[in-house]
Amino acid sequence: MFGSWNAALLEVGIEATTGRSHWADALRDDILAEIARRERAGEPLRTTKILREKRGRALLDNATRLFGSWNRALRAAGVQPFKENSPWGNASKSDILAEIRRRAKAGETLQTTKVEREKFGNPLMNRCRTLFGSWSAKADKVQILAEVRRRQRARETLHYSDVVRQPWGSALLRRSELLFGSWSVALITAGAELPAGTFSPWPTARKSDILSEIRRRRRAQESLRYAEIDNEQWGKPLLRRAKTLFGSWDSALSA
Repeated sequence: MFGSWNAALLEVGIEATTGRSHWADALRDDILAEIARRERAGEPLRTTKILREKRGRALLDNATRLFGSWNRALRAAGVQPFKENSPWGNASKSDILAEIRRRAKAGETLQTTKVEREKFGNPLMNRCRTLFGSWSAKADKVQILAEVRRRQRARETLHYSDVVRQPWGSALLRRSELLFGSWSVALITAGAELPAGTFSPWPTARKSDILSEIRRRRRAQESLRYAEIDNEQWGKPLLRRAKTLFGSWDSALSA
């Protein structure tokens, strides 16, 4: 009837004392319902008191992940926060990136001037400048590869035509093309599975792209034998481009 014994306990306002906290996997509606229940029951809504509760940290952490902060969750539930302190003063890089992704998914503004006019907008921008140099600091190769791998783990689309339509998708693709030569090379370098219909990245690849692919193959213990690569998808374009740029595949390996 409830899905689990712990869920039944929660329904009557009792939190289970064993096992992983259900708040870690709670949805937005679950958080809002818990806030409404606490308000009706006269239970604490201040973070300092919730933190002292068993499983309180899990509730606050997930609310912050889903809403941006506990105070935002309170406002979403129609509850006026007691004293609002900016959540961004000591935020980590992962906190800032999570907030940017949350805004993008929720369709909220990412324009600097508009964000600055929001409540806590200036503290958010100031923290970005401290950690990243600016709100719109350009990503390096490591950050692009990390984003590709994050998308792959989350099973988000990696298809060029889909990414380009997403918030900041065009910026991600342009930066990838500038740093790697193409989106396809960025995907290959990150070890991601290429989406169906993706074009070969090798006909216009640069020397650094060929060398990166050779190093990637060596790390992944993939074949570097000419005959075996020749039988792979896009193997022939890779070998032809290596020959054009280095004179031969063996010269590329030596380089």
